[in-house]
Amino acid sequence: MVGISEYPIAKWRLPAVAGDEREIAELLGSKHGSFHGHSVNVLTDNKATKAGVLEAIREVFENASADDTVFIYLAGH
Repeated sequence: MVGISEYPIAKWRLPAVAGDEREIAELLGSKHGSFHGHSVNVLTDNKATKAGVLEAIREVFENASADDTVFIYLAGH
């Protein structure tokens, strides 16, 4: 999951996005979520760099089997 709240131009900022990402990830990984018992990776703001996102996607697909479900969620501009 990738959520970016902070942008260099103040009017572009989305104050709730990073927090929403963390809450959605918590729900997805909870006992009521689709990914209960599995890792839900969250990258927000300064961790959501191009290199960071590409590395996280690479890791997910390297470790996924043919029957796994992969969910990628992006929020921001």
